[in-house]
Amino acid sequence: IRDGKVYSLYEAMENDLVTIPDFFSTATVKGTLGKPPLEKMFHMHYRGQDLYGTQVLDQIKKWSDFGTVKPDVYSALTRVLENSNEFFKLSDRCFVLLGASSEMGPFEILLKLGATVVAIDLPDRPAVWNRLIQTALNSCGTLILPVSREIPEDCQDLSAIAQHAGANILTQTPEIAQWLLHVAPEKDICIGSYTYLDSDLFVRIAVAGDAIAQKVLKNRPNTNLAFLSSGADVFIVDEEAVKMAESRMEKLWHVLINKLSFGRYLQPNTHELFVSESGDRFYICDGLATIQGPNYALAKRLQHWRSMVCRKSGITVSSNIAPATFTDSVEHNPLTLFISRAIWNFEPIEVYDRVTTKALMTLLLLHDLYSPESTSNPNTHLRNPLELMSQTAVDCGVWRSGVKLGTSGEIAMLIYLLLAPLEKIGVPVPLQKPLSKL
Repeated sequence: IRDGKVYSLYEAMENDLVTIPDFFSTATVKGTLGKPPLEKMFHMHYRGQDLYGTQVLDQIKKWSDFGTVKPDVYSALTRVLENSNEFFKLSDRCFVLLGASSEMGPFEILLKLGATVVAIDLPDRPAVWNRLIQTALNSCGTLILPVSREIPEDCQDLSAIAQHAGANILTQTPEIAQWLLHVAPEKDICIGSYTYLDSDLFVRIAVAGDAIAQKVLKNRPNTNLAFLSSGADVFIVDEEAVKMAESRMEKLWHVLINKLSFGRYLQPNTHELFVSESGDRFYICDGLATIQGPNYALAKRLQHWRSMVCRKSGITVSSNIAPATFTDSVEHNPLTLFISRAIWNFEPIEVYDRVTTKALMTLLLLHDLYSPESTSNPNTHLRNPLELMSQTAVDCGVWRSGVKLGTSGEIAMLIYLLLAPLEKIGVPVPLQKPLSKL
């Protein structure tokens, strides 16, 4: 709604007369630290330890061998860490983060690596913006953010900037897109979508983010896109994943529960085979988790479609599968917390702490943008467009588990309810604690 008139999203994005001109001012916060030594620029925190260099690769190799991540994750991240002097040169582009405060986004790590980050997040949240600003100050990177027009471009009052920072992706969609057309014009940009809202709002914000990206893509050449997918979805997988899943089927207690529930729970993680006209063999893994609901699935499908369409048109698109993670929303919901703590009884599934997820997914983002061998590169041959999402997947073991994820949640919750009382009295039990609880 502008000047009392109602416009469709398409009209608002295509007609500049609808957009409120110069709606945002621009604030810039430069980091105060110098770049650390190359070998200390990146680390991955995992289960209480800070891992560097070969330690990171050793852990990824363990996940790969166990089936928690796809094997090509190891080769991709080996390429990054063994050539970090090339992959960590980020001066040529700025990273636009839609949902900059996301618990799974790359905000902190990109700034630590010296990147220029454009942060888009909700206004009227000074505590959040103060945290983002302080993170930028304690880095060697640069933070650019939209602020209301009453803040002058040369304002040095960081408290005032935090008070007036932010943009609402749902209600200020055309204004955000117009502002981004003029931010850091000397750099290429990568627009990463890291937003999440509950219920139908997730679909709406996914559509709004897509509209912003399309506006920028039309007006700024060399723009790239980035998305995070959920492993709890449907993907094409390799025969290697099928064989590993089959090796974990038919465990006695799995079979017993499946029979007693008349086939409802702990269904075997079978993968349907499809053969293309060219003879290529594809397996479909149904990892949908019904607890996430249809709106979540639709919002992610929109992002998948956009990824494939843009890649086909010659645009580099990073669209990686991120693992299940102990985010605040997971930990504050008893149902999802119970399931997440007990789901690793269905090996090789593991739920990651958010700091581990951030590290892994940031490295994969850089691999996608800077490696000519990445499947994100439109010049890399894919047998099927869906392989864009399934390569270098950190699926947390969903594809290689012996049971379908969507039929194991209730049993995981039951395991938790049975074992949690024992845990409280000090008995060792197979329940995974999130890092925030350690």
